[in-house]
Amino acid sequence: MRTDAQSRIMSLSFQRDPKEHAEVMFSAGRQLMTPARGSSVWTFFAATIAFGAIVGLAMEGYRRFILSPLLGIKDVTPLNIIVLQLLPFFLLLIALLYGRALHVQRRRMRALTDRLQAGVFIDTDIYRDGIKSSSGPVTVLIEWTSVREILLQKTRIEFVNESFVVYIPERAFANRQAFQAAAKQFRQLWLEAKPRQSETKDAARVSTETTIR
Repeated sequence: MRTDAQSRIMSLSFQRDPKEHAEVMFSAGRQLMTPARGSSVWTFFAATIAFGAIVGLAMEGYRRFILSPLLGIKDVTPLNIIVLQLLPFFLLLIALLYGRALHVQRRRMRALTDRLQAGVFIDTDIYRDGIKSSSGPVTVLIEWTSVREILLQKTRIEFVNESFVVYIPERAFANRQAFQAAAKQFRQLWLEAKPRQSETKDAARVSTETTIR
């Protein structure tokens, strides 16, 4: 990856916001753990419904054909009546679990925000072949070919790599229009890098085959 002045397209600098940085880190964790195929979410949803239906039918069969003869009961209370009686308890349990999950997430976000030092500047250079992001003594180089996705969030642009995420907030630009235009330009550079990567792989393959022969 070339990082000379001739290859540099844009230079940006912004002051890190600990809260925003923590949000990006949590968002990156969710993105990196998301399966490559989005249909897997629907598959899981359908499997959950099917499992619930099978369990419901099994419970109904057990109550009618096993429990009723075993206890000598002719009329068994319909299953839907039992479900309606337990529904308030189920809703309360779901609300408690959801509230606890939100509380744990907020505590983790607060703890991470407290660890991040405020006032740190992040310098980002955009090149034809990739991105260079520097913060103090730490410098990260990302080639466009290693970027998995470029996401335009409400107030920032995120470059999702296989193992981490680099971002540029809207405040690093002069205005909203410049922010949106830069996002389109970055995405175009990223898309243009894919054919170059294919050409490099083809050239390497030809060179390897020639050497073997």
